[in-house]
Amino acid sequence: MKEDKTSATPENGQEAPLKPSVDEKVLEFPEKETVLTLPVLPIKNTVLFPYLIMPLSVGRPMSVAAVERALATAEKEILVVTQRDAGVEEPTQSDVYAIGTRAIVKKVTRASDSLLELIVQGGERVVLLRLEREENYLRGRVRLAPVPGSRSVEIEALRREVLE
Repeated sequence: MKEDKTSATPENGQEAPLKPSVDEKVLEFPEKETVLTLPVLPIKNTVLFPYLIMPLSVGRPMSVAAVERALATAEKEILVVTQRDAGVEEPTQSDVYAIGTRAIVKKVTRASDSLLELIVQGGERVVLLRLEREENYLRGRVRLAPVPGSRSVEIEALRREVLE
């Protein structure tokens, strides 16, 4: 990542580059990497893995609004992240794990005005960069985080066990 910042008042007449402070974290992303913005569905006490199909009950107003926002798009994509503490009713970025799954809402049944029954299919694994509150739902900015390509015998056995 190139730094374009320069000092406005150099002593020798030339512009000197400014360096990030020790505390600053510089995130480097390949130029072709895409950052997506998706409605967020925080779930409690479970994890949606990529490529798995899972039924979910959605009842929190913020979560219902996120699902409705996803359904309003052609792709019907939503970001599913697991909460660290199931007791938190309005999670913030520190209350959810940084790794989540981009999912597609396959089916929705409205059990009542405040309860939705969903079937979602996990897609790609993603890294949550930022979680923001948008009107009445959460919105997340994410980048893809592909599963490492290592295919040792042990990893393949664990993968098959999870998928069964």
